[in-house]
Amino acid sequence: MIIDDKAFQEIRTQLERYIHDKKLRNSEVRYLVLDAVRTFPKHFTVDDLQEKLDKGKEKISLSTLYNTLLVLLDAGILLRHSLGPKAEYELRKKGETHLHLVCNRCGSVREVRILPSVLRPLFDAAKTRLEPDYLTLYMYGLCSRCKREQKKLERKQNTKSNES
Repeated sequence: MIIDDKAFQEIRTQLERYIHDKKLRNSEVRYLVLDAVRTFPKHFTVDDLQEKLDKGKEKISLSTLYNTLLVLLDAGILLRHSLGPKAEYELRKKGETHLHLVCNRCGSVREVRILPSVLRPLFDAAKTRLEPDYLTLYMYGLCSRCKREQKKLERKQNTKSNES
């Protein structure tokens, strides 16, 4: 998701604090990766990120890229999803919760925003002492396109069996 400058500055500050607190080396590469991550409007894979970074001046090795993603995940800046054959990542935006609608057939992913007020009864019902920071939900099924294709195929099969 593309975010505004103010929110992105808060994310950069969060990374700076994390690097300082963990006594990590404050490398420019981490910020190059973060800058590239910012430009993705939706989920991205490591391959997507590497392709985007390869278009820039500085070449970043795959191992450095994975290590940087681990830092961003541990810092709470990125979320990692296993929605298909490859892991996908997205910037974690404070206060935003959304549902991932995942098609079992074609693998398409659609996001639907969920208001925090909708989720509060869920936490109240669970009687949890956990103060939620974020929540990720996945719903699997058939997207409308695949459902139409399935119905079309079923009609063809029914027509053939009626003709026999």
